[in-house]
Amino acid sequence: MGLAVFTWLSAWSTLSSAAGAPATPSPREDAAIVAYHNDGVAAYDRLAAVVAEGSAHPRVLLYLALAKRERNELTAAIEVLREALESPADLERELRLELAVTLSFDGALLEAQTQYEAVLANTPADRVARTGRARMLAWRGRLGDARSAFEALLKEDGSDPQAWLGLAAVEAAAVRPRLARAAYQEVLALDEDNTEARRGLRQLEATPRAQVNIFGGYANVAQTHHAGMAELDATFELRSYATLVGGYASSVMRFDDPISADQFSQQHVARAGVVFNIRRRVYLIPQYQGLVTNDEHHHGLSLGLAVVANEHLTLSAAARPGVWSDGHLDLLGRVSAEGQIGKRLRPSAHVYVYRDPTRQLSSQAVVGKLSVDLVRRVTITGGGGWQFDGVHHGQIGLGQLDVWATARIGFFARYEISTGAYTRHAAGAGLRLRW
Repeated sequence: MGLAVFTWLSAWSTLSSAAGAPATPSPREDAAIVAYHNDGVAAYDRLAAVVAEGSAHPRVLLYLALAKRERNELTAAIEVLREALESPADLERELRLELAVTLSFDGALLEAQTQYEAVLANTPADRVARTGRARMLAWRGRLGDARSAFEALLKEDGSDPQAWLGLAAVEAAAVRPRLARAAYQEVLALDEDNTEARRGLRQLEATPRAQVNIFGGYANVAQTHHAGMAELDATFELRSYATLVGGYASSVMRFDDPISADQFSQQHVARAGVVFNIRRRVYLIPQYQGLVTNDEHHHGLSLGLAVVANEHLTLSAAARPGVWSDGHLDLLGRVSAEGQIGKRLRPSAHVYVYRDPTRQLSSQAVVGKLSVDLVRRVTITGGGGWQFDGVHHGQIGLGQLDVWATARIGFFARYEISTGAYTRHAAGAGLRLRW
């Protein structure tokens, strides 16, 4: 069968004697095995009947497990394979490899990797097990380790299409489209009709290298204070290891208070930086930020560091020293943690600290968010922030207590629209474009 990692010839290899299991299948067991090879999953009832009659031969159990897997009975298939492994035999390699495949289908990636490693403990050069282990590393988000594993396989045999496909998938997941494209081309040079490589190239062509977010909103801060805001964020992949990021935000507040000297208060913020992938799961992010208001301006240079701890957690921190137009200095710091729970939940937490010794301003803030992918291309995000121990001054961008909720809906793969509601009677809408 297509998913089996053993060959037809190996199906008839002689088994060593084992307690509780005959050395070779009985004629009835042989007939059930032949039926599986001829009819595939259609032979399920025949295999199940042989096992129900008391057969404990590992090869019969193996084919029964494969039939259950093809029927999408993954839990039952795993149980049968574990039972077969209790009878020591020359078939252990095939049983562990098929158990690893079945576990990966069931989402138990770490356990599947353990089965591949058990095979490698006996036969370290086994390429099927090495390739499977590398794929599990990639699926678990350990892209650097997976890349090293696939590169080692290719160093030994550069004509292995499975290793090239695995490396291509790793580079695509690491947002390195040029390297992924080159790996897929290597596959096609070996097999010009390889459907997986052609599909991967089509997906790369559809993967955007640039993204622009446009957002606008309105806030009725108080009966005499009305504010409008607009934001533009953009990213562009320069190289496989460097992505340009930038943005511009503008807000205008109108005062309907005749006592106010200025009827309008304006604030404009621009930023530009680069995200460098400096080592496997480590990113360095230098960034400039400029701020202009009615009365003064501010320049800051931040340096951020992000580390992908594992497939479930990313940690980051940044420090931004700055200078105001009158020459005095300030400092803004941030630490963050972003997680992934299952396939749909993405919680995050952020702590900000601001210091301006000259003006004797000191503020701290805590922000939490939770994004939920409801269905394909529909995401709901809720969050809240609390600023305390200081006077609100705009550097952190929160009131004493803010909460918000947003919804983002994607369509045609390259476009998303979003809308949100916030405290202080604020609402907004936006558009995200990719190409």
